[in-house]
Amino acid sequence: MADALRQALTYSTFSSLTARLDPEGRFEAAAWAAACSERTLPDDAQRCNDAQLRDRQYAQNLLLAAAGSGQPGAVMELAVRHPLQWNAIALPDGTMLSEHLYVMAAHGDIGALELVKQSCFQPPGCRDAEFTRNVLTVLEYQSVRAALPDDYRSYLQGSDAERRRAIEQATQLRKTLPR
Repeated sequence: MADALRQALTYSTFSSLTARLDPEGRFEAAAWAAACSERTLPDDAQRCNDAQLRDRQYAQNLLLAAAGSGQPGAVMELAVRHPLQWNAIALPDGTMLSEHLYVMAAHGDIGALELVKQSCFQPPGCRDAEFTRNVLTVLEYQSVRAALPDDYRSYLQGSDAERRRAIEQATQLRKTLPR
């Protein structure tokens, strides 16, 4: 949100920012509104002179719209703010927050993969939590490194056979994911 706010504040007025309907513009507008509702802008009196900008729900609605338009930063911001509630948050585009988060994870987004992996620690979490966390850990490594480090197995849990199974599954899964 900090980067979105920084970019948003390059606009002289909030209305000129909200005229943008692209996903980034929506996220930047949400960041501006959130900063106003939280009263964190140094030039608050000038930039937050509309009563609507002081309303937390207005800022939340802008964030939901940005996430619904597919803006990754907005999706991550909502997912972090509302852990394990992703299936319960409907977006204005008719999808659920979880759908956007899982698509990001399927495309190898490290932050999304990490959030999904962390959800396995909480009940009901994942059916086979240890195996799922191991597979997601391997996918994270495969997404950011051409070759896995020699010690990556130390980050996996379970027996050697379980670790091998997770590596094999992640490798197979990786081949099917969009690039």
